[in-house]
Amino acid sequence: MILCVSFWIVAALNDNFGGKVTTELGEPLSGVSVCVSTWECMVTAQDGRFSVGREVVRFTSPGYRPITRVLEAVGDSNIVMPRDGKATWQIPSCAGVKERKVKELGGKLRISLAKGIRTKGGHDVDYWYQYVQYSTTEYLQLGGGPTWSTGLPGAKALRDSVEISDRDLVLPRVLEPNFRGLIIDGVDVRGTYANGRRWRFVGDAFQTIKYDNASIEAAAFFDSVIEGVCYSGSDAIK
Repeated sequence: MILCVSFWIVAALNDNFGGKVTTELGEPLSGVSVCVSTWECMVTAQDGRFSVGREVVRFTSPGYRPITRVLEAVGDSNIVMPRDGKATWQIPSCAGVKERKVKELGGKLRISLAKGIRTKGGHDVDYWYQYVQYSTTEYLQLGGGPTWSTGLPGAKALRDSVEISDRDLVLPRVLEPNFRGLIIDGVDVRGTYANGRRWRFVGDAFQTIKYDNASIEAAAFFDSVIEGVCYSGSDAIK
């Protein structure tokens, strides 16, 4: 969800990716937020056209379903946005969640776990990581750090998926005045590969919760964990 739209100067980025955004009826859509990260956006022109400098792009506009796509460098990309006024997920504040479980993980985006669920953690110079285990090879990963990421899923997962669903993440926070209008609250994108295995990416520029190449059973377990997420407003991890 875009709180307020501001133009982002894309001329400095070698605009190799462009196209046009339309409705399902083929009508051009102006004012659509075209974002190469959750904090770098421009808007489409009156004729629905856009030009950006990176291949993974998110399109969002009030009343329409958000779309996260990998664009092709050669030729125009035609982005058709279907009507959908409910493609948002309002994350509750952790302070307003009365019943929490035994163990909590995460930073600003926090999940609670029942007793007996296996977890582990780690970190490098700048980033922390935590994992919820389903099997010896399948993990849900939480991670974050002090520097901004794009806050969008990777090109390979998007490109290799046969099915993708997408919604906006709405966080109960107050942004600093100098950031207002430059940030999408967050994204929740999930996909299915041709072999039936699943992936999901939830987060913003500072923290992500994600899994990849998960079996149907593991994905269902991870999704049940993710659905209990709340927003703490604190960088402190548990």
